[in-house]
Amino acid sequence: MKVSFWAYYAQNTKTQSKRSIDLSGIINEKIIDTSSHAMNCGDYFTYMHPIDIKTFLFTKTSDSELIKKINKTNNSIKDIRDSLASDELLGFPSFLFIDQGVLGYASSLMGPKIRELSNFAKSKNLIEEDENLILEPLMKGTSKNDALKMNFIGRTTLRVESGNPLTRALLRLVGVQNATDELLSGIEIIIKPQKAKDIKHLTKEIINNNYDQIDDISIKAKNSAADILTEYYLDGKGHLGMNLPKKVSNAEIANEIYTAFIRLKPAIMESYKYIKEDLE
Repeated sequence: MKVSFWAYYAQNTKTQSKRSIDLSGIINEKIIDTSSHAMNCGDYFTYMHPIDIKTFLFTKTSDSELIKKINKTNNSIKDIRDSLASDELLGFPSFLFIDQGVLGYASSLMGPKIRELSNFAKSKNLIEEDENLILEPLMKGTSKNDALKMNFIGRTTLRVESGNPLTRALLRLVGVQNATDELLSGIEIIIKPQKAKDIKHLTKEIINNNYDQIDDISIKAKNSAADILTEYYLDGKGHLGMNLPKKVSNAEIANEIYTAFIRLKPAIMESYKYIKEDLE
């Protein structure tokens, strides 16, 4: 599962004017405090429950009784799935993180997608009648192609998650034959150059040959010789986000989303400031 980060705001459907809103506060006031958690979408239901002060569980299911079985912090995605009848196709969660005008969204395979959050907000009157909730992806300036053009690349960090076949191959290289996903979150490899040494040729070779096999790549690099050394996180689509380690409980997943937000915060806020300038 991957978390991606978005700017959110309300936009008037007639004037196209944009205004900032406190989405977390509105959800707590109109959904949580009033116990108005559910929305009937016809063939299925969506529900929203709090996990912590910044994170909400957003669940999609065709079983109206399922929500009663969901503990807001202790049940895992597997627990929810196992609660469904064997012929159920729906019943999976997404995770909604809100902080400083930024929204983080992580969806399980069949959980509600980001567009369904806008529909939920409209139907539950979280915005004015003549407004839509707009979710705008926060983009980063560093794609695979951008990284390959960097003037200088220093320390390079590679991360592979426990479910990645490359993880087991790396473990075998150091003599580990058996390791379960429950024990292992992932492997990080740090390629550390000598002080002030440029290893761009080495890093570019990794990116060119193994980009699709590695879950996360971060580099300390400069676009030009005069730049300050800056940490960049690579994402082929340019959308700010990060793969989440496999975790058991909703609380652990929420914590990983917050950790991803902190790691990416400089890039997130840099991207968000340009959107924020246009908001009332």
